[in-house]
Amino acid sequence: MRFMPYLLATFVVVFHFVTPIAYAQNDVTAGANNSSDAMNRYFAQSERSKQVGEAYFNAYLKKNWDELGTLLADQGNFTDPTARLVFGNVDVTGKAEVLRYFRENYAKITMKFLPARKVYSGHYAIFEGSLDWTYPGENGTVRVVMPFTNILHIENGLVVKHTDLADYHPYFGTDH
Repeated sequence: MRFMPYLLATFVVVFHFVTPIAYAQNDVTAGANNSSDAMNRYFAQSERSKQVGEAYFNAYLKKNWDELGTLLADQGNFTDPTARLVFGNVDVTGKAEVLRYFRENYAKITMKFLPARKVYSGHYAIFEGSLDWTYPGENGTVRVVMPFTNILHIENGLVVKHTDLADYHPYFGTDH
C-alpha cells in the first residue's frame, strides 16, 4: 500500500539502468579522474536535471504541450508499463508522436500532483507521490487519487525518456 510508489520507483530505476539508452552522455559526464571532479560533474548534472525536470513535469501536469515539447528530445519516449492492463500498450516514441498522444488522450482529464518526494540524481528527475486526477464519466466527473511515480531521464538538457508508474487499483474503485 504505502510502499507501492517506492517499489514502482525501484522497478523503473532498475529498468532504466538495465535498458541501454542510445543517447550520448556528454553534456556533463566528460572526463575527470578524481573524486572532486566526479562530485562536481554529479552536482552540476543533478542541478540541470532538477531545472529541466521541474519545468517538464509542471508542463505535463498543466497539459501545456507546447512548453513540454520544448523540453522533449526529438526521439523522446513516453511509457507507462503499469497501464498496459488498463489502457493497452502505452509506449510512444518521437516528439511529434508523444505530443499527439498527450493531446488526444489527456484532453478531458485534469491532474494535480501531491508530492511525497522529489529526487534529482545525475541524469534523472524522479517525482513520487499521489496523482489526483479527474475525467468525465457516464454519471458525471470521476475523481481518482492513486500512488504515482514519474521518472524523467534527461540528456543534453532534454527529456529522452518519460516513465509514469501508478497503482491503478483506485482507478477501479478498489484498494489492495
